[in-house]
Amino acid sequence: MLGYGTSVFCFIPKLFGKVVCINMDGLEWKRSKWSKIAKIYFRFMEYLSTITANYLIADSSEIQQYLVLNTEFKKKSILFIIWSEIV
Repeated sequence: MLGYGTSVFCFIPKLFGKVVCINMDGLEWKRSKWSKIAKIYFRFMEYLSTITANYLIADSSEIQQYLVLNTEFKKKSILFIIWSEIV
């Protein structure tokens, strides 16, 4: 699943015995562009992903470090670094 905002829906594939991985996307709840209600929603979805997902995917070493250091995240995290050539 893409982004921890989808963590509320993770129970659906789990009902069918599927492994659920969530790309943690970033620390949206820390960004100033969001309202207080949006920040609370994003923070709750981030927490919920620690409960509902089997694996948490980090697409940068900074996000993976956050996942490793944060005591809420008891799940195994996987680091995917996406490379692209500049054309």
